[in-house]
Amino acid sequence: MKIINIKGRIIGNGSKWIYDWLDIPATCPKDVSSVLQDVNNEDIEIHINSGGGSVYDGYEIYNAIAEYKGNVTIKIVGLAASAASFISQAPNAKCYMSPLAEMMIHNSSTYAEGQHQIMDSTSQMLQVTDATIAKAYTLKSGKSDKEIRALMEAETWLTSEQAKELGLIDGILFESKTEPKQSYKLYNALNLDDDIILSDLEKCKTIDELKNRLTENLDKMFKNASQNQPTVINAVVENKKQEENKMNLEQLKSDHADLYNQIVQDVTAEAVTNERARIKSINDLAMPGLENLINEGIEKGDSAEKVAMNIIKAQKEKGLQHIQDAKQDAINANLNNVSSVAVPEKTDTKQDALNLLVSAAESITGGR
Repeated sequence: MKIINIKGRIIGNGSKWIYDWLDIPATCPKDVSSVLQDVNNEDIEIHINSGGGSVYDGYEIYNAIAEYKGNVTIKIVGLAASAASFISQAPNAKCYMSPLAEMMIHNSSTYAEGQHQIMDSTSQMLQVTDATIAKAYTLKSGKSDKEIRALMEAETWLTSEQAKELGLIDGILFESKTEPKQSYKLYNALNLDDDIILSDLEKCKTIDELKNRLTENLDKMFKNASQNQPTVINAVVENKKQEENKMNLEQLKSDHADLYNQIVQDVTAEAVTNERARIKSINDLAMPGLENLINEGIEKGDSAEKVAMNIIKAQKEKGLQHIQDAKQDAINANLNNVSSVAVPEKTDTKQDALNLLVSAAESITGGR
């Protein structure tokens, strides 16, 4: 991962050679943009420790970072003040701050010389600059322009915690991710930590003293539990009130007549539809000689499935009787070559009855 350092004063490209010659830390826009062009959208880190400098050169650095297509992580490792602070607000970057670092935001400043017209023009220029700088902070933090401008007017210095609370950074470096240790209770009713109870028991020098101390703890626990009893009673009373508030049918009819009538109409219509469907299903089962079963099923309110089972049962009995009659006719006609047909005690389906009829017919005709 490539690291870009923004250290020292923010200066213009044309002045960089002087700072390099004097070996004074400084950063110009070209220092940043040239690296961004070479790394080909790879992940980069930008380390900031700068007191600020030229606003317009800061703009150029901010925009170069904002246009970068790769992942950007900014780390404030010392100071991010003035122009360096708004550089850290690049919208496409994740910004983190060391707990041993600071941020400062303020209004812009400059020098001017001349008549009052020049002073008026300079003042107007600074106001525009302040409004422009404020946009970087509002875009990053989500704070209103009014809130940010108030901080700038006051020249606000921020710790890492304060910067995070304002939304100017995404996190603090080296923060522990370990969950805080929970304090488990030996007796919840006593609300005492294990360490306190164990320390108390360790003071006991004899078994009897230990028993007495444990008994005292139990007495306190039960006393505490009894004091909490009204809370339980209140919960029961509240549930009782909720049950009493349930609306019965008569209250619904009295207080909400329109709703009651609509429900009755809907239920009645659904019942009529279901009844018509039931009768049609039964009529579809109609067969010659079984009209009485159809009519009986409709009158009793039987389902189509039950009527169908009654029809199968009747047909089975009719088929068995026909077999018995055929067998008796064969005996009466002295047809000795008619093989006996076993009549099962129970058959479950219409198909069983039909199979018996076919078997009997084949016996009478000699199997032809």
